[in-house]
Amino acid sequence: MSELTPFLIDVRRHFHAYPELSGKEFESAKAISHHLTEAGIHWTRCDMETATLAVVEGKGSGNTRR
Repeated sequence: MSELTPFLIDVRRHFHAYPELSGKEFESAKAISHHLTEAGIHWTRCDMETATLAVVEGKGSGNTRR
């Protein structure tokens, strides 16, 4: 289990506890951008007001998924 697992479970539970209609996920988008900023990950808004784009790059090259 990763050290991030408890955090990710909490975030997932929060999103499921406060669902938003498709295309109107304003609070979810705000929460996602907040978490990305806190993690030091650069992000930007896309064409839709609720769409967030972030690129997470690893330290090495190639597939690092285990």
